[in-house]
Amino acid sequence: LHNSPDEVLKLLRHKNNVGEDKEIQTEVVGAILLHIPTTIITRLIANDALITACTALGVLLIGVISTLGLTRRIVGPVSIVTEAAIALQKGQFKSSDLDLIKTREDEVGTLAKVFGAMAKELNSQRETLEVQVRERTNDLEEKNQLLEEVNRQIEGELNVAHGLQQAILPVDFPKVPGYRAFGMM
Repeated sequence: LHNSPDEVLKLLRHKNNVGEDKEIQTEVVGAILLHIPTTIITRLIANDALITACTALGVLLIGVISTLGLTRRIVGPVSIVTEAAIALQKGQFKSSDLDLIKTREDEVGTLAKVFGAMAKELNSQRETLEVQVRERTNDLEEKNQLLEEVNRQIEGELNVAHGLQQAILPVDFPKVPGYRAFGMM
């Protein structure tokens, strides 16, 4: 028989015409010796162990697959954002590098959107600076050319003034006893 203790009590009450509200005396009046071959118990234990092992293996497999899936879902996009940061540092960033991640509606998608906007602003500022540097370099080159031209004019005028001074400087001085005179430029 495979009856639960409650079922056994119900059967006893029914056989003895005892109602639910009356107590049945449950004292020990004897013992039963059962002889069950150990092969049956061993087989049941082996089946339970196999079921437990398969369940544990299934849970482990589900855990590994879930971990791999979550890792790909999170680490993969973060790696792409990291590569985009390296490309930005080298000046090789393209906004399209983050297009797939920007469509996500989670924190990684938000990170990609913010990073893309920041990179766009940084590239814009870099281009503005490059334009300003080129303009100022051109201005400096023009001013240097102007300075060189003015310098050549001044050197030319100094040469003319030197020549005039040389022309008006006497070559021979009158001889005065006790004095020596000479002129030089």
